[in-house]
Amino acid sequence: MNQPVSIASIIPGLLQQQELTKNTPAPIEDKKALVYAEKTATTPNDSPLTFVSANFERMPIYFLCSSDERAALETTARQNNTPILLVKNNKGERLSISPSGSYGLPTGFDMDVMTVIHYKIHEAFQILDECPSTLRLWLSEFPQLMKHSKSGQLYENIRESVRRLSEVTIYHENFLRYPPDKDGNVFIPDRTIKLFQFIGSDKIPDQENKEPGYAPVFIDIQLTDWHRASINARTFTSFDIDLYFSLPTERAKRLYRFLEYIRYSQEAEIPYTKLLEELHIDPSLPSYRRSLKRALDPLVKAKFLRSYTLEDKAVVSFAEKKSVSPRLPTLTVEQQSAVLRLMEATGDKNRKWAEYIIRTTPWNIVDRIMGETKEAIREGRILKNPGAFFTYHRKRMLHGDSTGNSK
Repeated sequence: MNQPVSIASIIPGLLQQQELTKNTPAPIEDKKALVYAEKTATTPNDSPLTFVSANFERMPIYFLCSSDERAALETTARQNNTPILLVKNNKGERLSISPSGSYGLPTGFDMDVMTVIHYKIHEAFQILDECPSTLRLWLSEFPQLMKHSKSGQLYENIRESVRRLSEVTIYHENFLRYPPDKDGNVFIPDRTIKLFQFIGSDKIPDQENKEPGYAPVFIDIQLTDWHRASINARTFTSFDIDLYFSLPTERAKRLYRFLEYIRYSQEAEIPYTKLLEELHIDPSLPSYRRSLKRALDPLVKAKFLRSYTLEDKAVVSFAEKKSVSPRLPTLTVEQQSAVLRLMEATGDKNRKWAEYIIRTTPWNIVDRIMGETKEAIREGRILKNPGAFFTYHRKRMLHGDSTGNSK
């Protein structure tokens, strides 16, 4: 087994770190939320973007409900020996989850812990230019990122969270998406997957400590093939980790990540059913609008959303998107050449856009869409913006073209 990757060992100076019930809830009207996204760049801030696997980000696996509701779901799942259905749509996508036998279903706190793990994977990827197979996590790093005070109870909760996340089981059909590699091969994941494997947790022996009397605690995990393949294929989405941890409620955090993920264009429609699915809100309750409002209000206060309304349809207007620069490795000579070729093929002079495309998209996809773009220009099918044409087809090939139930 490979030695777990520790960021502190690479960069000196870093901190050592259901179908459950057969009951059908009362249907809600098939209404949609109209989303307006303005991606105008403003003054950059100091918060780096965190890149995360798009496959992982699509999974609504955290049960943001009361502990009693979660316990009832766990009990029914075990009694029926049936996983809990999370996603089922008309594209044939299904996603289900079985709770950990010892620790139950993932919670909002687990979502926070997993967010820190995503951040550490992102750090390792920036250095290694590939996803590590194993990762060493230092408990001392969690409180600062999570904006929590250090305490023995917090550390114990984090260790329990890691064990719970490692023990839940995910079942999927046609849910995970992978682009073809340079040889045209597509990774095919198992239908039953784990989030990661827990290897162990221990303290650094005193003789290895630079600070006598202080024993740093670490957790080692092994990342799964499906997750590593997604990251190595650069099927990323991104979010601002500082903004995420500044939000006051679990549902506001999840809603922020969901809206950031689908924020592809200036306008998109989101079914109410999708919002409720993402936030684990019971659609049969008459108070579901109030629950949505409680998740949306903090996003307005944080200036992520400009405004929203919840009338016959939910209309969500994004605030201007800040230009936040992720810390990524320097482009190689080959990548710099590819950037110039992309800018020439599309006629787009925005170098930062071209660099982002080259960093995050497999070359065979870039090359194919460049050919389609050139052909469309020759045939007169593109009159104004070849870059927009390229971006649309890139997203279609990487993530699919829906912002509704397939997300």
